[in-house]
Amino acid sequence: MSRLTFDYGKLDGRRLRATFLESFPGIGPVRAEKLLDRFGTGLPEILASEELVLQELIPALDETRGVVATRIGYAMHARWPREAAGYAAHEWLEGHGIHEVGLARKIVGICGPNAIEILADNPYVLARTVPWLKVDKLGLQVLTTRMPLAEARASPERLQGCVDRFMSNCTQRGHTAVGGIELRKGLAGLLCVHPQSELVERAVRFAVHRRRLIMCGELFRSPGFAWMEGKIAVRISRWSTEGAILGSAIDRALAHVERTMPHSLHQEQRQAVIATLSRRFSIMCGGAGTGKTSTIRAIANTWAELGGRVLLATLSGKAALRLGQATSRLARTIHRLLRELDERDERIEEGKAAPEGLSLLDATTLLVIDEASMVDVGQWMHITDRVEASGARLLITGDVAQLPPIGPGTIFHTLAQEKSRVAQLETIHRQTGESGIPEVSLAIRKRIEPALKRYSGAADGVSHIGCGLPDIDREVVRVVADLGGFTSDRHDLLVIAALNRTVDRLNSHFHDRHKAGKPEVKGHLGSWFCVGDPVVHLENDYQKALFNGMLGHVVEADVERRGLTVRFEERLVSFDAKATVRLALAYALTCHKLQGSQAARVVIVVEPSTLLDPTWLYTAITRAEKQAVLVGPPEALADALRRPPAFRGRVTAFAHDLFRTSSMDK
Repeated sequence: MSRLTFDYGKLDGRRLRATFLESFPGIGPVRAEKLLDRFGTGLPEILASEELVLQELIPALDETRGVVATRIGYAMHARWPREAAGYAAHEWLEGHGIHEVGLARKIVGICGPNAIEILADNPYVLARTVPWLKVDKLGLQVLTTRMPLAEARASPERLQGCVDRFMSNCTQRGHTAVGGIELRKGLAGLLCVHPQSELVERAVRFAVHRRRLIMCGELFRSPGFAWMEGKIAVRISRWSTEGAILGSAIDRALAHVERTMPHSLHQEQRQAVIATLSRRFSIMCGGAGTGKTSTIRAIANTWAELGGRVLLATLSGKAALRLGQATSRLARTIHRLLRELDERDERIEEGKAAPEGLSLLDATTLLVIDEASMVDVGQWMHITDRVEASGARLLITGDVAQLPPIGPGTIFHTLAQEKSRVAQLETIHRQTGESGIPEVSLAIRKRIEPALKRYSGAADGVSHIGCGLPDIDREVVRVVADLGGFTSDRHDLLVIAALNRTVDRLNSHFHDRHKAGKPEVKGHLGSWFCVGDPVVHLENDYQKALFNGMLGHVVEADVERRGLTVRFEERLVSFDAKATVRLALAYALTCHKLQGSQAARVVIVVEPSTLLDPTWLYTAITRAEKQAVLVGPPEALADALRRPPAFRGRVTAFAHDLFRTSSMDK
């Protein structure tokens, strides 16, 4: 089908208003241009008056005052009271040099109906969420209307905005803290001055004085992270000494559980069960093939034998499904768990009985959080809030060799460094073939380059296709075809790459091969979709129980309405034109998007990038249940193994908080 476009360039400085007008039913690019040509800045006055709509707007749409133009005109007038503030904000932004539609929508979404008043007072409120160069340009333009440029450059608003922007940049890289030298270098770069400039020192002093920066030894934190990490550290230190249970009681319960198991536990696993149930808070770590899931099942069954209740949760829906199947218990996503606990509280406050099956935390509950390496500091705060209030016990399990969370912090990785707290599983109980996945992943954990077999088609284990960068796409396409291609109803095959441009390129290629004349729908951000395309949901939507990284397939494409229907596991979910912004093609994905997901076979692009490190390789390889195929130059694999693990590059002050609280307890 043809892909028609409109040349917005001829609208010049009116693009924001033109695009805003297109949100009205019946108004497209041509009509929006016609209205702006005819009325210019006087359009709001026209739309606010029913008389002027009849006398001037409708004839401007259609000189014959046809039925369609009349309906459009009156519909715009009826909707105008709800849209006037948004239109005015877009017009104000145009007048201050903002012309990107997406950016304008973001700004108005942040500031709401009072956007003009808020931005006219202090544009630097946008510093955390809008690119600094754009915020600073807007900020100086506004501030210089009431003070000289030199004063504006050194104003408290600008200095605080600069600190906020830099700390936001740190958060986006996964840090919760920053060292003094890095802080000053970062601020200097944003302010375009030398790191030892008085302006930089003034910004630091001002932020510390206003408690927008909290000092922690040699580190600086935003107040939110200082509060969360400190609170989590205090709770975990206290819980680690509470809730002791006699070892003899655990031994008896475990012996009963083992008699019902198809295979007896390894001594290492048995010790992990006893250690994790002996106190209120505990950690269990284990790599691929070490029997971590079997041990979780034994822990859950032993706690139930002792008379307790068990709740299992993971960050991703896929991981929850697998954990539930492996333990024969319902496992929830963390988001669902927290939502159910909120719903229970609301019911109780309203004097209503909570529905049966809703999550319950109390002093008899053992809450198990699996894949805990994926959980960021904000999510840990919500979880520990609930554990603290209920008196429940908490067991967190995971693999320190995996990537750290998408969000900020390294709570799990930091806790796992304290060996006294950790039940460690190291013995590998399953391997597949000569280069089995657990065997290879263990070598990767140790940053040892494994001896990989050459790829020879569908076969269990890990293999490698050595090729130059120009040949990577061709080899990936060949391997995908070899392995049976992408199915339209399940995710048996995944392609993983580190670089977004590689992901985008492969997605476009596979989509173009797949579409074969099928009707296409253009998503809100420009991607094209058709029936059968695999897609990934890009954010959490608690109302629809859809989560970041959830995989699905397009089952219907409504070209007229630009909407999609997607099957996620066993559910059909509809997306209108605007909601497609939450979807992306999923023929190829980044490793972070696939944490918690698995497939029978995985094709992994290994190309030179600082993103490739041992944790990235390990996470990518362990997404495969049967076969992993690495594609790329051998030196890229060797370079990745020489880099330190990703979590070690993150700066946090959580270890400091743990040490301080532990010292206070002693």
